[in-house]
Amino acid sequence: RHYYIDKRRSGILEKISVLGIIKYSQSVKENVLNSGALPFVCSAGRNIIVIEPDGEVKLCELLPSVGNLKDYNYDIEQLLNNEKALKLFETIKNCKCTHVCFINMSIANDRKTLLKIPFYYLKWKK
Repeated sequence: RHYYIDKRRSGILEKISVLGIIKYSQSVKENVLNSGALPFVCSAGRNIIVIEPDGEVKLCELLPSVGNLKDYNYDIEQLLNNEKALKLFETIKNCKCTHVCFINMSIANDRKTLLKIPFYYLKWKK
């Protein structure tokens, strides 16, 4: 964060976007802890998955495995369409966790974020 505050190292747009995202993601985590609600659908399993060294695949590090790549001939698409994965996708829609990797990816995939970033940057400056 301090890197982006130094005017010699970054332009204003870079500063607004990076610091705005940092402030917004922190705000999202605080809201989840206080009210238990994410302002968007978690993108776990859609934009990021976890592949363990033994081939086990998780939609999120905090959830159980949905299968092993070896059992699906290393076809990730087929594995992600199995019954266990489809059930977990439904569960993820109602996720209320603060796992940073997935919150940041979900923020990046939420179109409304573009409008929120400048606001949170200005809020940070106060």
